[in-house]
Amino acid sequence: MRVNYDITKNQSNKEIEIVDYDVSNKVLFAKTTESPVIIPTNINFAVTSEYIFDIDEKDLEFFYNQKTNLVGTTTVVVLQKSLLSKRKGTDFFTFNFLISDSIGSVIKCIHFNAHEDCEMFNIIKPGCFYNLTLNKASLSSTKAANTTFDVAIALSSSTTVFTPTTKQFQIPEINFNYLYLSSADQFVREDVVDVMGIICRIDAVTNSINIKLNVSTSRRIIYLTDGKATLPVYLHGELAYSSFELRQVLGIINARVKSHPSCKTILTCGKSSYAIVLDDIESAEFKKAAGDYKEEDLYIPELSSIPTIDEILQDGKFLIHVRNLPPFQMAPYKFYTFGKISNFGNILFPTNENSVVGPYMRIDIYDTIITMQSITIFINKMGSIAPFLHEESAILGSNTDMNEKLGHLLHKPMVFRIKLDNYVLKGPNGQIYSNKSNKLIDYIEEISSLTYDSWVQNMTTDMIKLIKDKEYRTNDDGVLDDNDSIF
Repeated sequence: MRVNYDITKNQSNKEIEIVDYDVSNKVLFAKTTESPVIIPTNINFAVTSEYIFDIDEKDLEFFYNQKTNLVGTTTVVVLQKSLLSKRKGTDFFTFNFLISDSIGSVIKCIHFNAHEDCEMFNIIKPGCFYNLTLNKASLSSTKAANTTFDVAIALSSSTTVFTPTTKQFQIPEINFNYLYLSSADQFVREDVVDVMGIICRIDAVTNSINIKLNVSTSRRIIYLTDGKATLPVYLHGELAYSSFELRQVLGIINARVKSHPSCKTILTCGKSSYAIVLDDIESAEFKKAAGDYKEEDLYIPELSSIPTIDEILQDGKFLIHVRNLPPFQMAPYKFYTFGKISNFGNILFPTNENSVVGPYMRIDIYDTIITMQSITIFINKMGSIAPFLHEESAILGSNTDMNEKLGHLLHKPMVFRIKLDNYVLKGPNGQIYSNKSNKLIDYIEEISSLTYDSWVQNMTTDMIKLIKDKEYRTNDDGVLDDNDSIF
């Protein structure tokens, strides 16, 4: 049995798991042919009167405003509780839980150095009320969902004491402040937001693999619109299997703001998020504001082939990974990387007038360690950073100084998808007399300085590890030219 708090219904419930067993020789064997039955049971606090504070009792906002050396007492109810999690390289564990006061303020509590038999962890039970006494306690910053404050109370046996109490209160109903999708440009990356939108597209459920954590989870992308803007919402885990229909008005609660190369902003939803179908009364004003839009007038970004910024940060390749060409014809290889443009070559035109690819140029890109020279990019692939260039390329011609024309794009952080292959020419006896690389950028987009700084930090960490392992080797000139191109 487990206890969960449903923020959308403002109620706690016990989930009783019923499993069928077979008995053989007085030994129980759980049946595995069917999924366990989950029976949710509401927890009623039976509170009918208004809650009255004790003379010295405070609320959670009081402690939030104290900032440091928190001192005082309050009555709280535990909404959710995590499991113990072992800290790497230590004998300590961490755990956390959410508490609410009678006003409805919610804050996260975190224990960073708990023992396996921690008394506080064993005492705390979701759905139960406690007197919380703070004695010079401290706050820790957090990005927790479902909370009122952007901080957490740091737990310890000496500064935070939870004592069971018979006092109870009814948690005030939460009014969600749904944001309009047309204001998505103002969303801050990693913030937690609540949005409302009309479902205009539903993708199939797929599996998303986190290579670093070696875990796989279900994922579905749905697209919401407010008639003016359309925003992709990534639903992970159980949420991916929720029942959705086109034209439903959906309220998304506790969505995390992320960056994406294709549309700048996406929302991701995990186990602490909610997707609620709003009824006609709740959504009447929103529908009126959205108007009678037409599907063909909506811009729906194509995300299927472009990973998120966070996925590229995790799985992309550094330019230092590019090594010597193999002595054979290699299969084309594509990878994502971050870098900056240091040089734009002149616009060039195909010798074949019937070519469908059109004009192109060669550019140099670099990161903090390596420069990669003479990478081809077709003008029609530069629409995201220089939308005017496709129409003006014929006028500009091959004699225009593109470093001057596109000077505002030099040394700006960008994400690139680079395709690598090579041309191998052999003599009559099979000897290689020419082995040239072919480097082509088929995707480019500006990114934030914050994202690039994270990439550089990842690169620095990996380089330090390589140097320590004595596995790092690079060219003397620190430049990747036509003789260097594969991993």
